[in-house]
Amino acid sequence: EGRIYVVNHGRSIGTAPTPSPGPPPTREPSLAPGQSATPEPAATDGVLVFAPRSFGFERAHPIPGVGDVASGPAGTFVSRELEILPLDRPDRPLYALPFPDRPRAPAEGPRLSLEAPSGGGLAASLSHCYFQGLLRFDAPLTDPMPAAFGGIDRPLLAGPALPRRIAAGQGLNVLQGRFSTSRGPEGDIRYHPAESALESEPQSLQRWDVAGRLMDQLGVCAGDPEAPAATWARDVAADGERLYTLDPGFVRQRVGPHFPTWSHWSGSTGELGAPHYLEALDAVAGRVEYLDLGAGELIRLDAAGALVGRTPLRNFDGVGEGGFLPVDIALEAAGTRFLADAGAGRLRIDGPRESSWLALHDRPRRIASGADGQVFVLGRGGMVHRYDPQPDGRYALGAAWSLPDPESEALDIAADAGGRVYVSFARVEPLRSPAGGSTASLTRAGVWVFEPRPAPSSDLPPAGACVLAPDKRASPEVLDLGQSTEIQLRLTGACPGEAQAISLALVVDHSGSMAWNGALERAREAGIALLQRLDPGRDRLSLVGYAGDAELLSLADGDLAGAAAYLAALEPAGASQVSDAIDLARLAIADAPGRRAILVISDGGHRDDPTAAVAAARAAGIEVSAWVFRSDDFRGLTWAAALTGGDRDRVLLDPDAVRQADWLDQAQAWSIPDTLLESATLVDQLPDNMRYVEGSARPNAVYDAASRSLTWRLGPLAAADALSLSFQVEPLEAGLWPTNAEAELRYRDGLGARGSLRFPLPEVRVRPAPPRAGTAFLPFLARRICRDPVRPLDLVLVVDTSQSMGAAGLDPGTKLGAAQAAAGDFVDRLDLARDRVAVVGFNETATVALGLSADRARIGLALSGLTLGAGTRIDAGLRAARGILQTEGRTDAGSVVILLTDGRHGGPAADPLLESDRLRRLGSLIYCIGLGDDLDPALLEAIASPPGSFLVSPDTAQLGEAYRAILERLACDSGGGSAASARPGRGALRRIGP
Repeated sequence: EGRIYVVNHGRSIGTAPTPSPGPPPTREPSLAPGQSATPEPAATDGVLVFAPRSFGFERAHPIPGVGDVASGPAGTFVSRELEILPLDRPDRPLYALPFPDRPRAPAEGPRLSLEAPSGGGLAASLSHCYFQGLLRFDAPLTDPMPAAFGGIDRPLLAGPALPRRIAAGQGLNVLQGRFSTSRGPEGDIRYHPAESALESEPQSLQRWDVAGRLMDQLGVCAGDPEAPAATWARDVAADGERLYTLDPGFVRQRVGPHFPTWSHWSGSTGELGAPHYLEALDAVAGRVEYLDLGAGELIRLDAAGALVGRTPLRNFDGVGEGGFLPVDIALEAAGTRFLADAGAGRLRIDGPRESSWLALHDRPRRIASGADGQVFVLGRGGMVHRYDPQPDGRYALGAAWSLPDPESEALDIAADAGGRVYVSFARVEPLRSPAGGSTASLTRAGVWVFEPRPAPSSDLPPAGACVLAPDKRASPEVLDLGQSTEIQLRLTGACPGEAQAISLALVVDHSGSMAWNGALERAREAGIALLQRLDPGRDRLSLVGYAGDAELLSLADGDLAGAAAYLAALEPAGASQVSDAIDLARLAIADAPGRRAILVISDGGHRDDPTAAVAAARAAGIEVSAWVFRSDDFRGLTWAAALTGGDRDRVLLDPDAVRQADWLDQAQAWSIPDTLLESATLVDQLPDNMRYVEGSARPNAVYDAASRSLTWRLGPLAAADALSLSFQVEPLEAGLWPTNAEAELRYRDGLGARGSLRFPLPEVRVRPAPPRAGTAFLPFLARRICRDPVRPLDLVLVVDTSQSMGAAGLDPGTKLGAAQAAAGDFVDRLDLARDRVAVVGFNETATVALGLSADRARIGLALSGLTLGAGTRIDAGLRAARGILQTEGRTDAGSVVILLTDGRHGGPAADPLLESDRLRRLGSLIYCIGLGDDLDPALLEAIASPPGSFLVSPDTAQLGEAYRAILERLACDSGGGSAASARPGRGALRRIGP
């Protein structure tokens, strides 16, 4: 009808405008017919309505907090906070988003923006930390249930950049830690772990399938969006399709990729006002349990969020009176609960009938339960240990293996019903100097997937002995009769470390300035994590808090739970006077035996001079260190170093969890044996249908033809090294066969303990010998002739994986499918005994699907595994290709890049031109294939080198011809020979097909 609705936030539109030159404006629009004056709207917080045609004021609808208004055939609606209301009945919301709490949106502006389309219905765009996307109501007045589209659009769906916690359910659920992004000098995206929500991407919960494909991504709300990392979501658990997240105050449930169904507030349990600090949770078979370290309790819920029970952590203790502080919890479907004690290196096991403690082979970082009652322990020493239930109800070590990359930090572990084990990891490169602060770069992150496979029986060592992890593989695994395969044996392991008892006085600042920048929350998180690493049966703790006056907390020996409750209850207030607190700490541990240390946790904004107090502590033989979590009251490193007597090396600025753990290891003089093996003998026996290739053993081994065995006698092996051996065998009959009968290692480990183990037995599939080839002489006609290349080639196939490549081609299937088939045919025509191929997919970002490889099967899998995404950044694909050629390319090989795209570059044209110029300076040939008509031919022609290397395929039917044309040119263009006749199309656009 032409009626106008305006959202007004308490302002009167009748106020006279600022005078301006020229004739005074009329009170009505200049195109409206003249009429009598209409009433002026009052200062209303709500919606103002103006009449059709005349646009005169009609009425006001007072609705406090209104965000947006929309009018159409379905009606007139307004949004307020997280509600949608009909304009004429604002007291009856049509729909309220089912969020149990209302944290601020991740962006300014209304959380719900409305549009009433001319075709009917109602649409709403939602900007919220739980969901960013579109809600559609087909019949808002009669059926106000929306369909949701979209999801979190930040961070980019490019893999888990910081997989903080994981849980296996219907897929692998990854809780992302918060991180920020920046652009590198060459335009690449860089990731950084973030300490402040103001500089970070929203937290997200991703679900991945076993093949590594992202299934969906959800937003996660936790605490105050402007608070530090200590208040963000800390853990995730999965029970079938039910997902649970945990932050320091709440447990929330979601069913599938939808909004939360309920929230459980920790304050609803226990005494009113009691401290709470939630650390970890797990869920299975309708049971949900979490650890509240602030209250010192284990809380049990049912699947509906109702409280089932509470158990004090003191009830689980086996040493001292104060209980231990578990770092993780795992639940098993049959009713067994596992609690991990990192300080004492043990596992609490509570079964349906009895409870016990299990001494572990390493200090646990995280734990996960398996489908068959097993428990997997992710240790700090870089290994995974699996403990199996025994007939007598006890648990014993069943398997152990090393993680693939010792330079990356393992973060969490999960196991699924199929027996797979997942370990999330991230490689963070912080500034390691004491003054380095929190600046860091995430250089690598993801999830390692370990498939279950049978292992030969071995005598596994008890706790306290070194654990060895054998691995054995054959390469290639598929070969023809008459060919040989290489057997590779690898041995890694770890010996248990030992810490000296420490008397630690923890001095915690909770003055008023600690409220700024979340300093107290970060200090609380660091302090509780430190307590979890102490052994209540070995270490002694004193705790001093200061905010004006210093207070020594009275703790019984080993009362870590009491210390955690004190830290959880701290509130910022008072002045920052630290000297008395250091004096109290010194007196508390002055007569303690063994190693003694004082650790001050502060924001570095003390108001007094602690020099005398620190000097007195040092005179008593007590070292003083400081962890400084900077707030706006931070006065510089020199001022903060006064907390340690001016020793800057003992001040850690904004230390992350790794640097905190390193500090305690140093304070406890943590030591690990330098030697993994003192001596060992390995005997590898071959079956009758495998022939040893004489002289192929590396290092040299003694081969006994009578027993068909190789023997290595090995000397000492350093703990930091891996043992690698290899030899070759030739299968003597076709079929699927194990390459070895048995491979046994007898050893003395670095602690002097004797043991033995067996390596796994790989299998190879041997194909019958192919028939002998004959020779056929055929006529040959060519428009040009090039000699065979004298150089091998390193080729990178760069394939556009933007969303448009998902469109249908002429043939059945998508354009991406046609590109994969054409590229695969191209690879099949290459001589991979000489050439190597890499595969890169690009959309908004580039993904290296495979580095340079001569394995035809792996290249095919990499091509078939390319997946679609938003954006078309040609420069990203070229940059990834250049990185491969720079790091993996052979000096004696020619380098070639073949780029396929169906669209226009989604950024400045200078970016891909700069990348192509860098490739040319490397000596690389660049061929470009344009698919379809929506191209930028001038840009692709400029990228291609040498001139004339841009080919156009009008549709998918001609893609194979384009790749074959490039194959014809490679012999000449790559420098392997010279043309016998002029090359057609040189310097001009060549079009494949009609």
